[in-house]
Amino acid sequence: MITQIDISNFKIHDDTRLRIAPLTILTGVNGMGKSSVTQALLMLRESIASDSPSYPRALRLKGNAFDIEDQSGALVNWYHDKEADRLKINLEFTGAEAPLVFQYIYPKSNETELLRDPATEEYSLRRLQQESLFSDSFQYLSAWRYGPEHSYSGDTNCVERKQVSRVRGRGEYAVAILDRYANVDIPSEARAFPDFTGAQPDLSLKTQVSLWLGRISPRVRLSINSDGNDFLLRYNYPGPNGRLRSVAPLNTGFGISYVLSAIVALLITPADGIVILENPEAHLHPAAQSAFMDLVSRAVASGVQVVIETHSDHIVFGALVNMKRKILGKDCLGIYLFDTDDNTGRLAATPVTVGPDCRIKNPPRHFIEQMNLDLDILFDE
Repeated sequence: MITQIDISNFKIHDDTRLRIAPLTILTGVNGMGKSSVTQALLMLRESIASDSPSYPRALRLKGNAFDIEDQSGALVNWYHDKEADRLKINLEFTGAEAPLVFQYIYPKSNETELLRDPATEEYSLRRLQQESLFSDSFQYLSAWRYGPEHSYSGDTNCVERKQVSRVRGRGEYAVAILDRYANVDIPSEARAFPDFTGAQPDLSLKTQVSLWLGRISPRVRLSINSDGNDFLLRYNYPGPNGRLRSVAPLNTGFGISYVLSAIVALLITPADGIVILENPEAHLHPAAQSAFMDLVSRAVASGVQVVIETHSDHIVFGALVNMKRKILGKDCLGIYLFDTDDNTGRLAATPVTVGPDCRIKNPPRHFIEQMNLDLDILFDE
């Protein structure tokens, strides 16, 4: 599990230090460096996982999940004046004797796919693969996820490794994974949909995905027909006399398909894994966002580390509610507000304090304030 990330001289990040909790929420207005934290991790992950013998002394600027090729000059922080030609990323992990330290020299020309630095320590691949960031226990889903499609593709290698996405975090293999492991139990009963009848839950992946998806769109159930590497997904809704209406994704609500890959990722990732989610609130009703955070909290309670980038107060409050309900431990949540100083323009990643009553204490400026600003106008007499 990642416990700390230090990013120096990378885009808007001058010197940013983030203590990473089991559930970490990054929030703030657009363009404040939240996605850049994820991008830094993705660059390291793909550079080290590549077939290049130069890892980790070479940092790739173009990969499956990101593309900043020919833009290396735009990565240098304007305000960084200490070793201004270097990008540094330090990672600390639970149980590790020392942090992993990576540093790379920015080239004078933008026309490059790699940043290099022979001073970077050579870590063994075996050492790196012990950490979830560099293993198959990692999932990344971007804000640009697959929504409703005629059919969904599969990739044998990714499906066997239970990797929900390969390209740009789109979640393109979630349906194929759901088909392949439909009758396999999820890693932990702690993530199972809460059954208040006291009956022994069906822990199979397909059942659990259907149950959690039913919190998004009531009573929905899934069916999948496969033809080679093409998978046809249908949503089934019960009607009169127990009959089912089968609906193609293109003919139902966008948010149902959009959240599907995130639900699959949270249910299949092993207890030592990490899931990074960008804007999970997209296309979801506020009640559905709250329901989604119930699943996130149960996944975290079962040992999965989750990092969320969000603009939704319902995602933040959903985490606090699950802390109050004791699904999420009080030491398991970290919240950061990303903002810039009005005078200097420098980025400030400010930790948000959560009190023992599970409420925000002394919230920093600009933290989830728009509703109050709007209400002040509406009720101003």
